[in-house]
Amino acid sequence: MRLGPGTGLARHRHGGARAEPVANGRTADGRWWQARHNGALGWFSGEVTTVEVAGACERVPVVEP
Repeated sequence: MRLGPGTGLARHRHGGARAEPVANGRTADGRWWQARHNGALGWFSGEVTTVEVAGACERVPVVEP
């Protein structure tokens, strides 16, 4: 996970390759997803991550970084 939506932003703690954080926001283009995992808020890339949502991905709200 990263501190914001972009590869130029710092990484921070995460749960590893098998972590399953719950997405609570996304960028308008859907390339980055915001989630809270182990109490930390961060962003992960939708291009290198499998995103599974109970329902349509479009239901996850667009949030400002």
